[in-house]
Amino acid sequence: MERHQSKVENTKIVEKKYECAIEEFNQEIVSFEEMSNYNIEEIEEVYGKIEEECQNINHILEIKELLLNNENGTETEIISWLQMLAFIVVSLEDLMLTVFSSVVF
Repeated sequence: MERHQSKVENTKIVEKKYECAIEEFNQEIVSFEEMSNYNIEEIEEVYGKIEEECQNINHILEIKELLLNNENGTETEIISWLQMLAFIVVSLEDLMLTVFSSVVF
């Protein structure tokens, strides 16, 4: 129980750090001084990439929670979740950001 609580707390810490990083990145992009340096297409492209990255991280965290909270999951369920993870993950950095290795090992 204590181990699970620690993992949940770690997940919350990572989520907060990620949210702060995204917020800081957004502030840098849309700062008024820099706005004149971008055209609307470039701004939309950057926001699209940020949104996609956020969705990927959220999906990874959802799968992580499924694996953490379903110790009695069937082999088929676990394989299915890991296949979804393989489809979602674009980079090792995504896994490192979500501290996913603590679930697998």
